[in-house]
Amino acid sequence: MATSHIDFESASFRITTWTIEPGDAIEFHVHEHDYVVIPREGSEMHVIREDDSELVATMSPDAPYERSKGSSHRVENRGSERIVFTEIEHLGQPIPAE
Repeated sequence: MATSHIDFESASFRITTWTIEPGDAIEFHVHEHDYVVIPREGSEMHVIREDDSELVATMSPDAPYERSKGSSHRVENRGSERIVFTEIEHLGQPIPAE
């Protein structure tokens, strides 16, 4: 299975680094928050949606992307290179004033 490490968490944001080795996956899940994915390593990630439709996401470090809460899917690494990406979730709370 894929591994994850929370790099930062506050009432406003959670930043997690995910690593998916070849042949591994992130099990089916539903995103509870809007989020941004910043690819770090890898080539293609196969995203299997709840209705079994599939999307191939090209993991290019110069092409971050965003998704809305409610997104539900399983993520697979079918390639020969590991996939590493940073996920930034907006947890909904405003950033406190200094």
